[in-house]
Amino acid sequence: MTTGTSSGEAFDIVRANGGIPMGCAIAFDRQERGNDGERSATQEFTKNYGILVYAAATLDDLILLLEEGPAIPKAAETLPKILAYRDQYGAK
Repeated sequence: MTTGTSSGEAFDIVRANGGIPMGCAIAFDRQERGNDGERSATQEFTKNYGILVYAAATLDDLILLLEEGPAIPKAAETLPKILAYRDQYGAK
């Protein structure tokens, strides 16, 4: 989830057709800052729509995996790039 716009549109479509959204499942949560700059996009989505977001994996999960090092090909060169990405776009 980046900004939650697509998920919000899906929420609205479900509601407009009589459905009751119970949660939002995403494959990967990049844990980026939301539009308000205070929360992550998933936290903002939960606040705006009143349902929880469930991620199969998060940016923190990826970082932990890369920190394990030698078992992951190119982890040493990838980890600094992922950390820089988190510093630039990540929720605080």
